[in-house]
Amino acid sequence: MTFHENIRYWIWLQRAVGKGANLERLLEPYGGDVQALCEEDPALRDRRLKAADEKRMRWYEEDPRERGVRGGRSAGASGLQKKRKPKPLAESTLRRMRQVRLEDVDDVLEVCARAGIVPLCPEDDCYPSLLKEIETRPAVLYALGDVSLLRLALPIAMVGARDARLTSLSAASELAGTLSRAGLLVVSGAAIGTDAACHIGALNAGCPTVAVLGTGIGTRYLMQNAELRRVIAGNGCLLSEMEPGEPGSKGSFPLRNRIIAGMSVGTVVVEAAVKSGSLITSRFAEDFDREVFVPLFPGVDPDKPLAGAKNTRGGPWQGTRELLERETGIGITCAGDVLEQYLLSYGIDLADLILSGRVTMEELTRDITDPAGRPLPLLSREQVLRARTRLARAADRAP
Repeated sequence: MTFHENIRYWIWLQRAVGKGANLERLLEPYGGDVQALCEEDPALRDRRLKAADEKRMRWYEEDPRERGVRGGRSAGASGLQKKRKPKPLAESTLRRMRQVRLEDVDDVLEVCARAGIVPLCPEDDCYPSLLKEIETRPAVLYALGDVSLLRLALPIAMVGARDARLTSLSAASELAGTLSRAGLLVVSGAAIGTDAACHIGALNAGCPTVAVLGTGIGTRYLMQNAELRRVIAGNGCLLSEMEPGEPGSKGSFPLRNRIIAGMSVGTVVVEAAVKSGSLITSRFAEDFDREVFVPLFPGVDPDKPLAGAKNTRGGPWQGTRELLERETGIGITCAGDVLEQYLLSYGIDLADLILSGRVTMEELTRDITDPAGRPLPLLSREQVLRARTRLARAADRAP
């Protein structure tokens, strides 16, 4: 198996500076040349990076109007983008760059070659193009499956609650299938609940899907979805910033969420609890100036009080409603509402899609927020058991 010629340097960089690091501030003094960064004398490298960092810090202290910085979706009323001042480059980062040896990365390349895993760096043609635009992009993504999808397809993220309502799971599955047949590539996190429903919806439509994991490929995490991950690897692609076999942690899943949002043109939040991972993903999408779509289920109308959310914690729709109140959430009721956002940007023509036979007008305009007469998605045994338990508790509370 042949990997990119500079992949050893990118793996070294990721091991040295950690995941989620700002690669721009490290590579800019070297013109983006990761090999030059790796092979320079450590003492000279420290001085060069510190000098560039001091210049960068002074730049952030200047008046943004003098810099001509303009904002996107996250900008204030004045149109000036609110940039958080970065912290100085940590001494611990420089120390790790001195300690990590280039030859130590060869072991992970051997594991990848044996398992059929492809490590992708930002210089690779198959590295997600939209992900290259963010400063905290992964230095390495480990992929198992059809990596050409990452180069050829138009990705759309779909996320939601693990314990979402059955009507939400059904809507997620149906929407994922329609968007997939229309030519979009559904990206989600392979978790139970909404993530699984989205992946299954795409697969049932005969289309590939991408799962971004919060652990290394091959770990024994969330074994109830192990079969789903296996199917996705054979009919799409598994992605992870973690090295193969590397266990996840509490912090690895928000890092995973930035990848889901960063590689996608937009993010569909089907149902989100307060302080959930789905809202974290939506925040990343907003930071990256990408669309956030919110299905307008009954109870999330931004012009009406939220039913069942009278306490401070709120109900299952409170987080979804929050997206609409930010004025960044785009309310949708059907797949056509999502596609319309990309008619000009990506040349999507709804009439051509219908003539192609891949998707019908009825599918594009069907109201996914109306559960009447819609079949439920394929659910795991655990999801069915949890649903039955909730129904039984509701029956016990009924007068």
